[in-house]
Amino acid sequence: MTRLSLRYDDTNMRSAAVGKTGVSPREWSAMLPRLRAARNAVQKLARMKEQGFMDLPFERKTNAVCTKLAKQLSRSFTDLVVLGIGGSDLGARALQQALAPVDEHKKGTMRLHFAGSSTDPDELSRLLKRLNMKKTCVNVISKSGDTLETMAAFLVFRDRILKSVGPGRMPSHIVATTDEESGSLNELARKERYELLPVPMNVGGRFSVLSSVGLFPAAAIGIDTTLLLQGAKSFVEGFHECTPNECMSTRYAGLHVIGMERRDQRIHVTMPYATRLAWFAHWVRQLVAESLGKQTSRKGKTIHAGPTPVNAVGPEDQHSQMQLYNEGPFDKLITFIEVKRFNGDIRTPAAGTMGNAIARFGSRSFQDLIHLERRATAESLCRNMRPNATLTMDRIDARAMGELIMFWEIAVALMGELTDVNAYNQPGVELSKRIMREAFT
Repeated sequence: MTRLSLRYDDTNMRSAAVGKTGVSPREWSAMLPRLRAARNAVQKLARMKEQGFMDLPFERKTNAVCTKLAKQLSRSFTDLVVLGIGGSDLGARALQQALAPVDEHKKGTMRLHFAGSSTDPDELSRLLKRLNMKKTCVNVISKSGDTLETMAAFLVFRDRILKSVGPGRMPSHIVATTDEESGSLNELARKERYELLPVPMNVGGRFSVLSSVGLFPAAAIGIDTTLLLQGAKSFVEGFHECTPNECMSTRYAGLHVIGMERRDQRIHVTMPYATRLAWFAHWVRQLVAESLGKQTSRKGKTIHAGPTPVNAVGPEDQHSQMQLYNEGPFDKLITFIEVKRFNGDIRTPAAGTMGNAIARFGSRSFQDLIHLERRATAESLCRNMRPNATLTMDRIDARAMGELIMFWEIAVALMGELTDVNAYNQPGVELSKRIMREAFT
C-alpha cells in the first residue's frame, strides 16, 4: 500500500485518554461490523457508478483538458474570475489558499478571484473596479445554470466583457463548467460558443473539487493538479485495501458516529493549525452540513439528523473558542490538523536584556511554537475530558491536499451510511432555491 502523507491519531478520542466522554473498547468493537457494512456500501456505490467522487482521481483526460485550457488562456489573460457558490467555489478557494497564495503569483499563470457566492453589491463593485475586462477570463460554474447568486454575477460580467471587447471576442473570455448534456447554462454555452467543461452527472457539487470544477482554477494558478490527483488516488486505493481499524476515514467516521449516538456529541470542530488551511476548514463545514444534515432517513422516517460542523483556526481560536470547548457542554468532538514541516520558519531574536518575563520568548522557532500550542491545546482538552484527534500532514503540498480532500469525502460518505441518510442530496437547499425562483416568475 502506498505510504500516505497523512496520519490520524485518535488516541484522545478513546476512553483511556478522556474517560467516559471517549469511546470505550467495547463500543469500538461493536461498531466494527457496522463499519465493514458501511465501507461495502460506499464501495458498491462507486462500483455501480452511482456516486463518482472516488473515480475522479483516476480521470486523466479531464485533468489534461483542464491543464491545457489553463495554459492556453494564461497567454491571453492576466486574471481569472470564478463565479460559483458552495461546492462550486469553496474547493478552489481552499486549494488557492493552501497551494498558491495570492501574494505568490507565478509567472505564466493567472491571478484568481472569486465572485458569485454573494449578492453583496459592495463586494462585487470592488472586484469589478480592480479588473481590466480585456485581460479577464470568467469561469462560470453551475451544474444547472439556475443558481441565483452565480448567474446574477455572470450576467454582470458577461455584460462588462461584451461592452469591453465586443460580441465577436466575448465568447473567448468565458469558460462554462456545467452539466455536460443539459441545463440552461449548457444551452447558453453552446449557443454563444463558450469553452465548456463538463461536470460528471454522478458527482455532487460538494464532492466535485477534484473534477473540472476545482481542477481548472487550480491549473490556472499553477497548482500541480497531477500531484493533487495522485494524492487522492493513493488514499482511495488505501481505502479499498485496508481494514476498518487501519483506515483513517473509517476510524474518523466510526468514532464520530459513536459520539453522536452514545453521548450526543453533535458539534464537530475542524481546527487546522495552519492559516493556509482556513478555507479548507470552510470546505469541510459545507461537506459535512449538506451531506449529513437531513430531515428523513433513507427509508423515509423523520429523524432530523446530523452533526453541526464548526470551523476554527489555531492558534487564533485558542483565544476565542477554546474557553467554550474546555468548559462548556460536553457535546463537541474536535479534529486538529497539524503540519509537520512548514515551508519557511522564523526565529525570535534573543531577548536576554528584556527581563525574564519577555526573555523566555527569545530564540524560539515559530514552527516549534505552533506545534507546542497545538499539543498544549490537545492536552488541556484531555484534562477536561474533551475528546479530540489530530490529523498530521508532512507538509502542505498538492499531493497531501489530495489525500486530505479524499479523507474527508470518504469519511462523510461512511457517516451517511452509518446514520442511514442520503449523503448526496440537499433538499433543504433546494427548497430555498425554489422559493427564490418563484419570486422571479
